This record gives sequence, C-alpha cells and structure tokens, in this order.
Amino acid sequence: MVYVYIHVYREASRLSSGSGSQNQYGEDSNQQRESRCDQYDFTHKISQFSFVHITFRVAVTLGFVMGIFVLCWLPFFIWMPVTSLAELHTPEVVYNVILWVGYGNSAVNPFIYGLFCKEFRAVISSRFRQMSFSQPSAI
Repeated sequence: MVYVYIHVYREASRLSSGSGSQNQYGEDSNQQRESRCDQYDFTHKISQFSFVHITFRVAVTLGFVMGIFVLCWLPFFIWMPVTSLAELHTPEVVYNVILWVGYGNSAVNPFIYGLFCKEFRAVISSRFRQMSFSQPSAI
C-alpha cells in the first residue's frame, strides 16, 4: 500500500511540474527548452509556487489516506499474529470489531478525498444550497 502511494505521489509531482512532455530518457526537446527560455521570470516564480502548493496538497492528502489506513488496519495486523503465535483464542466479538474497523477504512477514503478536493467540496456545497432553497413539493 505504501509502495503504491509513493508511486502515485511521484507521478502526481511529475505531472504537476509539467515534466510530462519529456522523451523516454527524461530529456526535453530543444524546442521545449527554447520556449521555456522565452518565458518571463515572473511566470517561472508563479509556476514554482503552484508546483510547491500542488505537491504539498498531494502530500497532505496521501498522508491522511495512509494515516487512516494504518489506524484502521493496525489493530488487525497486531492482534491476529500475536494471538496466532501465542495460540490464544480470539472472542468472536473482538475479531469482528477489529476486522470491521479495517473494512471501515474503505468507507472513510471517499470522505478523505472529498475533504481535500476543492472541486468536490464546491459541487457538494452547491447541491446543499440548491436543496435548502428549493420549495418542498406538495403531496
């Protein structure tokens, strides 16, 4: 899981930096280098700020996703090996609670992504505003 999210973070950083237009060896074409040299320094500073901001947002989002993943699944991955190695009996209620806390991670992830996505928040808030201003229908 950590391995996958590290690669997602690297790819997001690469795409947000605009380096997605490199050849297979990671080199830019001469035309791309020349067009970049023609741009103003101000534009470069804005793009650097934008890249840092986007990278920070991606890192925070992935940090929350991984943190919640660890919190949800850590009890399961500690309890089960310890009880198996010590040959202890796990009560069914405890097993079910620990297992469903881990499964709960899948239910929490959409809310985490929604919390950190500006577009998603804008759509949801506009829907709530539409619902609050709409007149109840007569039955």
